[in-house]
Amino acid sequence: MKILVTGANGFIGKSLVACLDEKKIPCIPFIEHHQSWDASIFNKYLDEGVTHVVHLAARSFVPDSWNNPEQYIQTNVSSTVSVLEFCRKTKAKLIYFSSYMYGIPEYLPIDELHPVAVLNPYALSKYLSEETCIFFAKNFNIQTCVLRVFNVYGPGQKSSFLIPHIIDQVLNMKEVSVKDLKPKRDYIYIDDLINAVIHLFELDLGCEIFNIGSGYSYSVEEIIEIAQKMAGTSKPVISLMETRSNEIMDVRADISKIQKISGWNIKTSFTQGLEKCINS
Repeated sequence: MKILVTGANGFIGKSLVACLDEKKIPCIPFIEHHQSWDASIFNKYLDEGVTHVVHLAARSFVPDSWNNPEQYIQTNVSSTVSVLEFCRKTKAKLIYFSSYMYGIPEYLPIDELHPVAVLNPYALSKYLSEETCIFFAKNFNIQTCVLRVFNVYGPGQKSSFLIPHIIDQVLNMKEVSVKDLKPKRDYIYIDDLINAVIHLFELDLGCEIFNIGSGYSYSVEEIIEIAQKMAGTSKPVISLMETRSNEIMDVRADISKIQKISGWNIKTSFTQGLEKCINS
């Protein structure tokens, strides 16, 4: 195997590259500039013997996608087309990192057959990219896995994400302040996500979509309670009672498909993962 990883300088990309290095799996970390995507961007790797591409690179900050929908759609779709063209030329297998695609759930847990409902321009760019992957897979015989990843967390994640934001307040502030205590999300620890990717390297698949989550959900209030217990604090908790438009109150992934096909499973409980984040 030889793995080309786009977005290798991101939170997930760094962890994947580190894991590949540890396992002695040859890897090409590709760090890109958002404006540089074109059909020939990967030409220098055509003769490198790449067997798999993990496509992580994307514009991904959801609030900004409302201000720049054109940039998000152009960048995320065009980068995916460039990767697919490389795979078409080299017969490399593709693992494409998508995102949560299901809007307000019609049922829980959410399986891959749940209707898609995109709620922001970022999700739209990801859905269009998914459809492009499926088209290339079917028409150019590219083995493709689309990963609909739920909420990832782990040490080193930016403080703009909920869990590091909570931990920072638990450890360093006089109080813990959040917008809303009620929404529940399915959180997957970074090591478990990377392990799922490693499992998929070994498989020969046509074109598959997989949910990647933990199968459990936790509210903002529960996260704060667990974090305070682990840190030995009892700081006041303030909710600003700000409910977002189209807020999703509960999300839980059905991960039985990837479990059955690949043998992958969760190894890190939420409590264990949160403890690792606090102690990092």
